[in-house]
Amino acid sequence: MTILRYDTTRYPFREAVARALGMTPDAELELIHEQLDMKGAYYPVLSRETDQSTGWHRRFYSAWDHPGGLKGIYMAFLANVVGPHHADQAPLLNQRIPTFRVHLPWNRAIGEFHRDVDYAHQAEEVNWWVPVTEARRTATVWVESEPWRGDHQPMELGYGEVLVFSGALLEHGNQINREWMTRVSFDFRVLAESALRDDGRRSISVGMPMTLGAYWERLQP
Repeated sequence: MTILRYDTTRYPFREAVARALGMTPDAELELIHEQLDMKGAYYPVLSRETDQSTGWHRRFYSAWDHPGGLKGIYMAFLANVVGPHHADQAPLLNQRIPTFRVHLPWNRAIGEFHRDVDYAHQAEEVNWWVPVTEARRTATVWVESEPWRGDHQPMELGYGEVLVFSGALLEHGNQINREWMTRVSFDFRVLAESALRDDGRRSISVGMPMTLGAYWERLQP
């Protein structure tokens, strides 16, 4: 596992996420659970089947292709930060649309602890986890140090930091968030193109084929 820092003025993910959620760029994302115009802002504890189903998820994905939004920043980040970090694996594939996470107070952002290989992913994939709020204690992702060790620890990061780890092989998940703040983040995976296997698998959330042009796209340097 590696924690990297990046320039938030060059890659202003927090402001772009706020806009995607229908908020002002300087909005306190840690308090989005108090947003009065969001019908159903308080949800039952999310499960694997429902952890991509909140109103904030719908706003994030609906805004993905909007001009001047998140997609352009993401593509630049892939080209200038992610690609060079994995230069020895080029040519590289990246997850076409990142996965959005909202870790509400007294709730979870991921329905269960898991390894991504259990969810149709390949062992060779590498996860990039990008919080756009503070991520601490019970309001962050917990990851084991080695496969099957089971010694999950909280990955405490701030905005401007990113966790790079093998989510395919290391079990990870969330605790119930007891911090009285919402943690907002997104994550994505990269894979050496030479390692891609088209074996008919589909993503577990939306049933997307795990193929080039569907789940994956070529990382553009």
